[in-house]
Amino acid sequence: MKAFQLLYSLLLSTSFILLLSACNGSDQSNDDKTPEEKLFVFSSPSVLSVQENTNVPFFSPSLVSNQGIKFSLTGGADQAAFIFDSSRRELSFSSAPDFENPHDSNHDNVYEVEISAWNKSNDSIKLALEVHVSDQARIVADFTYPIENTNFGGITQTIIARGTLRDIEDEEVKPGDFDEVLVNNVKATIKGDNHNQWEAEIPINIGIFQVELFIKKDSEMWAKKIRVSNDKLRYPMTEIEIDKHNNRIIGTNYNLDAIVSFDLESKAYKVISSRDVGSGPDFSSLVDLTLESSDTAYAVDRLSQLFKVDLNTGTRTLLPLLGDDPIYSGRRIRTIFYYDGLKVSGLSNSSIYDYQGSSTHSLPYAFGTSLAGVSAVDVSSDGNELVFASPSRLFTYDPILRSLYTIPRVVNEASPVSLNSINGVANFSEDKILIAHRGELDDGTGSQNIGHNITLVDKKSGETSLFASNLETDKVPFLSLRDIETDLNNGKAYVTDTRQNALIEIDLKTLERRKILETSVAKKSISGAIVSALSEDKNSIVYYDLYRKVIESINLTTHQKETILDFSRYDNNALINGAKILTFDLEANTVYVVSNTNSIFGDLIKINLSDGSFDIVSDSAKEEVKEAALENSGASITSLSAHIHDKNNKEMIFWKYSNNLGTYQVKINLETGAREKIETTLPQEDSERNFQRRPLFAFASTSDNEVFLTTRISDPFLNERAVLQRANTTTGIRTTLAEGGDFSLPTHFSIQIYSLTWNQDKSALLAAVPFDGAILEINPNTGITRLISGRGKGNGPHLNFPRAIHPIWEDNKLFVMDTGIDALVKIDLVSGDRTIFSY
Repeated sequence: MKAFQLLYSLLLSTSFILLLSACNGSDQSNDDKTPEEKLFVFSSPSVLSVQENTNVPFFSPSLVSNQGIKFSLTGGADQAAFIFDSSRRELSFSSAPDFENPHDSNHDNVYEVEISAWNKSNDSIKLALEVHVSDQARIVADFTYPIENTNFGGITQTIIARGTLRDIEDEEVKPGDFDEVLVNNVKATIKGDNHNQWEAEIPINIGIFQVELFIKKDSEMWAKKIRVSNDKLRYPMTEIEIDKHNNRIIGTNYNLDAIVSFDLESKAYKVISSRDVGSGPDFSSLVDLTLESSDTAYAVDRLSQLFKVDLNTGTRTLLPLLGDDPIYSGRRIRTIFYYDGLKVSGLSNSSIYDYQGSSTHSLPYAFGTSLAGVSAVDVSSDGNELVFASPSRLFTYDPILRSLYTIPRVVNEASPVSLNSINGVANFSEDKILIAHRGELDDGTGSQNIGHNITLVDKKSGETSLFASNLETDKVPFLSLRDIETDLNNGKAYVTDTRQNALIEIDLKTLERRKILETSVAKKSISGAIVSALSEDKNSIVYYDLYRKVIESINLTTHQKETILDFSRYDNNALINGAKILTFDLEANTVYVVSNTNSIFGDLIKINLSDGSFDIVSDSAKEEVKEAALENSGASITSLSAHIHDKNNKEMIFWKYSNNLGTYQVKINLETGAREKIETTLPQEDSERNFQRRPLFAFASTSDNEVFLTTRISDPFLNERAVLQRANTTTGIRTTLAEGGDFSLPTHFSIQIYSLTWNQDKSALLAAVPFDGAILEINPNTGITRLISGRGKGNGPHLNFPRAIHPIWEDNKLFVMDTGIDALVKIDLVSGDRTIFSY
């Protein structure tokens, strides 16, 4: 029997030939070996280094001569941890080793295994291996700022991006684990005692773009990308609440009919719940919201529908009627707040509805003034008091004792500010509140309109002092404050300014203020399309852009826009300066406008669409027109109202509403310019109820001297709804055909109707209902309505504020100018499906 002696000489980085002596009863020197014996020795290293997480072959044994040699695993303390493929001569771990969780016998990440070799003579030699498992750094990175879908609002050119580094193997980041971190090819600075933070100042583009994060190590690179944007948002927040737990602001977006959030750290603007986000019944023009927690909000819309909203999923739940006196029965809900269970404040009847307790109670009168105009409410910092605001009065309310206290109207002589249009109220301290309002400053020499301001008010004495106003010309201005909320822990206040479409942050100590979110103030053309007409060949829609003062057309085949007339050419002409479009006469290639720049009576002007030349049809400066207008008191056209162009009789007819004169009719002869006022005869029940009617839209009937007239009605309880009437243009007599809102018709016929047209066989009217986002078919004789397109009928983007409708019966399609989503929408009249045609 032959015996072999293995002589080890260990070097990690150098292959060394192992000399093995074959013994046949006695030792032999190397010089005594045969040539075959000299070749039967290992030429492989005996010490190996393998990175963790490796599960592929990493070693192949070799001899000086490999001819006719067979290999196999024959021992070692950790033999079970390995697999050897004898046919391929490949050694690998049976499962990938984990440096942080070693499974070798000594638990020191040094694995011992033995490989044996046999020659043709069945002689064998052995190689004892030490496999050292080394730590492998797996560095990943993330953003802390910005985050996915952040919108910087188009008000910055650079940002400081920040984030974290992490070794997912052992959570310990060491300098040698990576070469560098790049953010959009800008080298980041590594910060933190543990080298686990990065920061880089990078330029950002206008529009949508990517922020790319790279980690380089030797020739390898790890990457992560997020999508962000730097666009001015088109729509502002209106009502807001502060979610302190998540450091964000939750708000309502009236135009989008959505609940949105704005992250104060990342500046990310996100739609949380809307017709297209989340699930459940749709909102119908949100007016207020309140937070129960960082996960749940309550919202109320213009139809007095009360919703519970999951702020994580966007799910909407419509809550049932409240109490024994349902809020739906002719009462408007304006504000809601959360105090020991949800409470809802009524606008019309000064009631508080307790949702949890299903009870209703009316607030008492305070010094002869009720809360019938409540515009804002806030819970005091100690939670034991509510602060209400009507347009010009302030109240505190004890919800336990149900006692109402009127804050005195005391004017501070040092800052004599009169309060008007209080839109927001927020806590400042235990005895002081902040209000967002507009008002006047009277310094003894006369009142000065100081626009919108934030005023500090003492709840007990009523003493006021300007806190932040437009008088501070070096500060961010206030144009139209809508709401205010305070974060007293962080010393910040937040206000929404709807006129400049901004969210403004105010430091409560330094009073410094800055815009942290600014939406676009530049209106797209269709958002101002209050009047439009379908061309005679039905190939284009012509519309007037109220904001940019241009007349444009959209080709219904090519989708192309064309400017027909730019009113900027009339900038120096006083007559056209205040022009508002009345109606198009595309057959005559003219447009009629009203200008009220210099007169209380207004001027009616006809403009040629080809060359822009104009003729004054009815000039208020003419003495005969003045005399006629005075004789027919109220025969003016300074306030635009429902109107119709009677081409047969060459007249323009207006229906108007005046607080002093009620609703009446004005005719203007398009040849002479003469004006005539015709008294309107109302149905008996309307006179008895003394309803206020605001004419909105007129549409010609198939009968002579008759039109369909849509009005918006307000009753003594401040309930509003839409009414469809038939009006005689000669006698002024009107009869009611259908009445919407809280009475006989579905909620799809609620507050306003802005457009009417006949259906194909002229048996019914098609109507656009802005606040319901619906297109209805209305029987003019019975008032019965049928939903053509809207919530519950048709797929595609929801309508937000449809104004003008233009059907093309040959293709069964309807074009709708929707100024809420700034789009021309095409609707299939059979399915009700909606598609965006043009922005």
